Amino acid sequence: MPLYQPLTARQKALEVNIDNTIYGSFAEIGAGQEVVRNFFRAGGAAGTVARSISAYDMAMSDALYGRSEDGRYVSIHRLHKMLLHEFETVVDRLYETREKGTRFFAFADTISAKGFRGNKPCHGWLGVRFQHAADASSSEVIIHVKLHDKQAVSQYETIGVLGVNLLHAAFNHNNDYKVFVTSLMDNLTKDSIEIDMISAKGPAFSSIDSRILNLELVTQGHTKIVIFDENGHIQPTADLLYKKNLLVLRGSFRPPTHLNVDMLSCGLTKFAKDLEINEEDESIIVLPEISMNNLRDSSDNGDVDSNDFLARVDLVNALGNKVMITNYDNFYCLNTDLSSLARRKLAFILGVHNLRELFNGERFDDIDFGHLGALGAMFNPDTKVYVYPQREENSKTLLTSKNMSLSESAQQLLNYLYSDNKVEDITDFVEEHLTIWSKEVLEAIQSGNLDWEDKVPETIAATVKSRNLFKKVS
Repeated sequence: MPLYQPLTARQKALEVNIDNTIYGSFAEIGAGQEVVRNFFRAGGAAGTVARSISAYDMAMSDALYGRSEDGRYVSIHRLHKMLLHEFETVVDRLYETREKGTRFFAFADTISAKGFRGNKPCHGWLGVRFQHAADASSSEVIIHVKLHDKQAVSQYETIGVLGVNLLHAAFNHNNDYKVFVTSLMDNLTKDSIEIDMISAKGPAFSSIDSRILNLELVTQGHTKIVIFDENGHIQPTADLLYKKNLLVLRGSFRPPTHLNVDMLSCGLTKFAKDLEINEEDESIIVLPEISMNNLRDSSDNGDVDSNDFLARVDLVNALGNKVMITNYDNFYCLNTDLSSLARRKLAFILGVHNLRELFNGERFDDIDFGHLGALGAMFNPDTKVYVYPQREENSKTLLTSKNMSLSESAQQLLNYLYSDNKVEDITDFVEEHLTIWSKEVLEAIQSGNLDWEDKVPETIAATVKSRNLFKKVS
């Protein structure tokens, strides 16, 4: 396969303009008419642009697209209304007059850019509803972005380039998820913009699972966190986590075992008790987390196996849980970013081994603010750690935070955290689950040994067998 060669925004816009089968409308709110302007400036826009519209006034916007269910104007609901209205308008009015073979589209964005007043977060939604082939059913791709430029004019220019990239990718790269994601950031930098969500559906994306697009965002470093809901659908991270109490368990979940389930259950019981609310309270979000390190561990060459990733998401979903994929090597950076998003209480469920690593000062030698700074970031005022015990292999010793071996200085730090109620042992665990190890379960699955089935929930065993998951490729 030839290497991908990026084009400039002008080259992409011109390539679309001179394709006389592509024709549609642009609707932009909140960052000028920067996307369509690139198509006009490239030349030949009359062959692409049916109309361009911008409804900045809220009353005008509502008159065109109707009020959004959530009452917001920079939201996925508003974008859906814009895309649907614009696409139907173009097709209804132009289908009979345009030459056969036309592929209609509607591009829309709604952006909260830097303004003269306030210091609100700068972000936005961009999307394309389009026909990948003449007379085909429509497909749709939507992305959410965070804008990091300090100047409004820079944000406008960034959105202009990104919009061109998105429209060009929708028509040209809808069958290659790696190139699709790569091309979105052509001529842009991560210092300027972060793409933290992609939703793609329709016949144009029949060969691409939308979840893989989001995994690729994390793999390529365009964002640090993506979250799938209980049905495997991507969710906007900032909206989902805002003002929620978060309970996080990192694991490989390859496959989820009774041990994983017990850790989540015990952690949730303690968390709800500390919060003085019911375990079913909607203010709590339970997040099984798979780090990129855990995903890459499943591949001999260090790449991420897409099928393996999808299998793990499906299995965690089968237990009724959301799934969070992250690109954090350590817990303190993860905690810092989750805390800023949630702005409520946060708790981690850690095994004894992971807790011990938090107090291993040598692991933090390369960090500017050192071990104490890392612990400070991990144990901020709203964060707590619940420690799940560990049974030493071939030993009757039960390891907890109280009897694990630490250096004298690390023990003093841990004692301080005890006194501040930042670390607490889980005591109501299921004894027989302590000796279940995901690695051994995986090895049993791959060897055809059925002894693994009683170590995982029934729904997990049934799914693994019916879909023939985790078999070793010869």
